[in-house]
Amino acid sequence: MAVSAEIIEKLDKLNSSNMEYAVHYIEYLLNQQQTPRRSHTEFGCWEGQLKQISDDFDEELDVFEDYK
Repeated sequence: MAVSAEIIEKLDKLNSSNMEYAVHYIEYLLNQQQTPRRSHTEFGCWEGQLKQISDDFDEELDVFEDYK
């Protein structure tokens, strides 16, 4: 896809501060294209990584005592 004259004209109208924002945003978009996103988390992805679970993990939190 070639850069259209319309885009160049719009970029020329920007002041230096906004031009810098535009450049950073373009770099961000280019980075997004290069970084593949995982569409889902595989089952067992934490296997072997969780070292310790607190003994009171399943207990109610103190914050919810008013709702008993």
